[in-house]
Parts: sequence; structure tokens; C-alpha cells
Amino acid sequence: MFSVVEGKELRKEENTLASGLSPFRYGLYRTLWVAVLFSYIGAAMYDVGASWLMVSIAPNPLLVSLITTATTLPIFLFAMPSGVISDIFERRNLLLIACSYMFTISTILGVLTIVGVITPTVLLILAFALGAGTTMIRTPVIPIMSGLVSSSELPAALTLNAVAGNIGRVIGPTAGGFVLAAIAPWAVFFLNSTTFVCMILVLSRLPQKSNVNQQNTLPPENIMGAIRAQIRYVRYSKAAHVVIVRAGLFAICGSSLLSLLPLLAK
Repeated sequence: MFSVVEGKELRKEENTLASGLSPFRYGLYRTLWVAVLFSYIGAAMYDVGASWLMVSIAPNPLLVSLITTATTLPIFLFAMPSGVISDIFERRNLLLIACSYMFTISTILGVLTIVGVITPTVLLILAFALGAGTTMIRTPVIPIMSGLVSSSELPAALTLNAVAGNIGRVIGPTAGGFVLAAIAPWAVFFLNSTTFVCMILVLSRLPQKSNVNQQNTLPPENIMGAIRAQIRYVRYSKAAHVVIVRAGLFAICGSSLLSLLPLLAK
């Protein structure tokens, strides 16, 4: 009888491991996933607030579209350095610094907006600064979340991270629109700031060495050397060429519509 019960328990555990929701068994992963979800929602709310604010102070198609440029250009410029830095240095500390930086910039944007001294130039500068911080957050957070689960659950953890991003892109614009209609753009910026406070509180609970790697047995890597290695790999990888071309075409066509959508709504 005990063997039958044990067999059922083992099968139940195997089914749990095979489930796409199995990473939620880990408390730290579950808490960090919720914090990341709120971060995605806050980022989507910020996009709506920043675009609508630019439409309100300067209803010019070029200036409105530059909000999208200022937000996404840092991804193009800093994606490689961010990846190298997150591989060399402690990812938990990098995330704490990046979230503190994002909280500061978003709060400054909210304060400048509420006192009425925001200008198109200042808004674009702060949008670029927030885009740079977002790049520094998105790169190390995926390896950290993956390090909180077992190797067999890594695909499920990566999928759940993508799910959080999609949920944020669905809920964020709607929530941001309600806040804009009920209050003002500055309220969206302050709400975005609170998401980084949540991230800081969760990250402070993670162990110091949350990213499991083999760097302790390897010589330290040079940042510029690692960037050159990345460029060399992309240069000679046909698979990377296909991904870059497809992603580039999609981004150009998709961002053209989304960047001018606030002006059309106005």
C-alpha cells in the first residue's frame, strides 16, 4: 500500500515538474516574477503617459515620434555592453543600482511634470535616460530568474518571463489610460516609480550570489574584448543575421504606427 501511495506522489511530483507553472513552486522566483510583472505594467503605463504628455505640450508628429526613438534607441546602443556587464559583475547588485537609478529618473520626471516646467527637450532627455535604465534591467533579470529554478524548469521559467512581458503590454496601456483620464500624466510617472521600489525590496531578499556561473574558475573577462567577441559572433552567424533582419523589419513597421498613435488619438 505504501508503495502505491509513494508511486502516486512521485507521479504527482513529475507532473508538477512537467507543468509550465512549476517555477512558481519557488517562493523567491514567484515573488520576483510578480515584481517584474508590475515593472512591465509600469513601463507600459509610462509609454502611454510620456507619449500623451508630448502630444499635450507639443502636438508635432516629429516630436511625438521621437518619444519612441528616445525610449528604444538605448536598447540598440547599450544592449551589448549591458549583457557583458551583467556577465562580469554581480547581477543582483547591478539590478539594485539600475532600479534605484530608474526610480530617481521617473520621480524627477513626475515632479517636473506636476510643477509644469517640463519641455519637449527635457522630456526626450529623460525618456532616453529611462530607456537606458530599462536596458540595464532587462538584461540581467532573466538570468537571475532562471538561476532561482532547477535546470529542468529553465524553459518554463523563460516562458513565464515572456508571459509577464505580454501581460504587462496588455494591462499597462489600459491602466495608464485610466490614470491619465482620471488624474494626469504625472500620476503615471509616480506609479512607474513605485514599481522600482517593489523591485528593490524583492531584490534585497535574494542571496548575494543569485547568478550561478563558472566565473570563479575562469580569468576575468575584459569588457571591450567581450564586446568584440559578440560583434564577431554576430558577423559570422547566419542565424543571427536572419533574426536581426526579421526583428528589424518588424520593429520599423510596428513602431511607426505605435509612435504616432497618440497624435492620431489627439
